[in-house]
Amino acid sequence: MAVVDPYMGRRHYNSSRTSRPKSRGVGRGSRRRSVPGWGTWFALWACCAVLLAAGWLGYRWWKQGHQPTPQVDLTRETAQARKVVTLCFSDEQAEFLVTETREVADRGSPSALAQAVVEELIRGPRSGLQPTIPPGTRLLGQVSCSQGTCTVDFSEEFVTRHPGGTSGEIMTVYSVVESLRASLPGVKAVQFLVEGKPRETLAGHLSLAFPVTSDPSLLRREPSQRP
Repeated sequence: MAVVDPYMGRRHYNSSRTSRPKSRGVGRGSRRRSVPGWGTWFALWACCAVLLAAGWLGYRWWKQGHQPTPQVDLTRETAQARKVVTLCFSDEQAEFLVTETREVADRGSPSALAQAVVEELIRGPRSGLQPTIPPGTRLLGQVSCSQGTCTVDFSEEFVTRHPGGTSGEIMTVYSVVESLRASLPGVKAVQFLVEGKPRETLAGHLSLAFPVTSDPSLLRREPSQRP
């Protein structure tokens, strides 16, 4: 039934008869959810691929940085880097030279080995023999060896601190000559220098003006001593 509104001039129908309740959804679950499209799935796949690639590259980098260090046979290398040399020192009466064997570093060249021999002579004996190089003597520069002759340059203490005497000079000079001859094949003589210059004599008796050749008769014939 229509009713006329005297104020608005509009017709209204009786809601009790003509109005219908608005339809409501069955429930919350009735709403339609959006389904991811192909673009979303592709983006997710790309992210997973990037993460996997980054992980694999990180593992390779870590593995390369943690490779096990190869074990080196230090005992074998040390044995190969050492060489036995023969040193000559004086006996108690300063009459003969007595040999003493010692291990030194093998430096790879005859000149370097000759330098090691002279340095050991300067250090002195280890087996109760008498030293032949005056105390405080230093080796100047490198020992050079060429055509069977080694050139050795000593500091001034080689002369200024020498006790003198013919026997003492012979023991000093020939301890160097015979040690180098016994330790380096082919060495036959030694040219002595003091502060880079040749000398007429060591202490007034034994000439050093020319290379001093080997004299095996000064060696006492007995088994070599090894400390």
